[in-house]
Amino acid sequence: MIAKHLLLAALLAGMAGLCGCAGMFAMMEESWPKDRVPPKFTLPAQRKILVLPDDVDRPVGYPPVKAALANRCNKLLMEQKLAAQVIDYSQVQNLAASRKDFNQLAISSIAEKLGADLVIYVNIEQFALKDDPMETIWHGRMSVKVRVVDVLAKSTESATIWPEEHAGYPLGVSEPAADNSSETFGQQLANTLANRLGEQVVGLFYEHWVERNRLPDQPNGSSFD
Repeated sequence: MIAKHLLLAALLAGMAGLCGCAGMFAMMEESWPKDRVPPKFTLPAQRKILVLPDDVDRPVGYPPVKAALANRCNKLLMEQKLAAQVIDYSQVQNLAASRKDFNQLAISSIAEKLGADLVIYVNIEQFALKDDPMETIWHGRMSVKVRVVDVLAKSTESATIWPEEHAGYPLGVSEPAADNSSETFGQQLANTLANRLGEQVVGLFYEHWVERNRLPDQPNGSSFD
């Protein structure tokens, strides 16, 4: 890999001599077709983070997708060193099973009961695996709004520290339509949506690179990429 990069550098240097800086930058643009995506928000350091997918307003037809989404986010948060610790989603499930009033609990209350001091709240606005449940055509879609709640702030309805829009930052993913009669394809599709969306959620909080044709949608654009 290093030799490949050295060879590329040598070729670019040669091009710079032949066609000037403009030609060199054009070559670099083609050889590295990616764009830098800066963080939308910098998370407070050394926090114990709870990723909380919530479908209370629009219950999803496949609840395991919430666990898949949270688990993907947790893995990336630790890999990118964005959290001192994360709360395993199984603890959320256990709390929900033990409390009849779970859906009435405030975000900060759930976090405190699980020992978290920061919440990445992911409100699921849409989740669908098919346009028509009677057909074999799959068309996965999932959209959410994300906000960061600081449990330590102790203000009114806990403290949403990002974004300014209280509803949250919109994100969404979709998969191309596919005709598949496999009994397990729906689960695979749900996991794909959860993994892709988890990458987008955590991608809000650190600098990363994306393929030029896969740039995340902006808040004032479509929810889906």
